[in-house]
Amino acid sequence: MISTMLTLSRKSLVISLVLPLAIFAATEAVYAAAMLLHAGTTFLLLPVVLPLVMFIYISLNSMNVTMQNYALAVHMSRTRLESITAVFISQLIMSLLSLTLSLALTLFDQLITLKVWLVISPSLDVSGFLGNVMPWFFAAAAITAPVLGTCLAALCLRFGGGALGLMWLGFMALVMARENLAALYSAFPAAFIAVIAVAALWLIVWSARYFARASV
Repeated sequence: MISTMLTLSRKSLVISLVLPLAIFAATEAVYAAAMLLHAGTTFLLLPVVLPLVMFIYISLNSMNVTMQNYALAVHMSRTRLESITAVFISQLIMSLLSLTLSLALTLFDQLITLKVWLVISPSLDVSGFLGNVMPWFFAAAAITAPVLGTCLAALCLRFGGGALGLMWLGFMALVMARENLAALYSAFPAAFIAVIAVAALWLIVWSARYFARASV
């Protein structure tokens, strides 16, 4: 069943592997152009950009794939538990492959930056992440992205497409209230983290329960 879900998501899998390569190539092209133009511009390194872009892509893609393939799996006479498990594992495999490639490209980019670009052009101003690349960060992103995508799929299937709009409004409200939230976090850091952890756990449990009995 998992192999079937991977086959159905073959296009998404290809994109998830090509996209990091494209971002890597674009980054190196920007560095090369900067040296040719003798620009003193400050650049953001790949370890900052690539994980964020891939996390967003995998999350949204997992949401779309889950919404499509879950119903298809149920219609293939699979139980709801088998269906959502197969879909989730297929998306997790895709995420792990994509983020592993992203990690390798990030390490390669760091090597090129330190051993090539900054040697050829010492005046090139590069800001961002120049420390040790953290594999655990990529691993956390690889696991979190399909989980988030599955939860978003459950919300959209249960409450319709408007759920994404409401979540966006909530996100913007948090952004506008960031100063107050920062003060609240400073005053009650443990409680603030606990609230976020409980809310995330509740969403995961609710999503699992929804898919266990959703009508398709």
